[in-house]
Amino acid sequence: MENSSDAQQELEIRIAFLERHIQEQDQEIMRLNKRIDTLADRVQLYEKRFNDLFEGGSENRLNMSEKPPHY
Repeated sequence: MENSSDAQQELEIRIAFLERHIQEQDQEIMRLNKRIDTLADRVQLYEKRFNDLFEGGSENRLNMSEKPPHY
């Protein structure tokens, strides 16, 4: 009888550990998703700025044949 009780207690300990582990993983995944969303927003912003710089009006266009003033 004692063996069955020990086995049950061991299983309960393992289940508690796994539940805590799953909860920690869920929290980490949520943090990573927020970070990915933030980075994706930044990439979109930089893509827009890049496109505005190179495809925008003539005042935003870089003249690649012009030498910078320090030359």
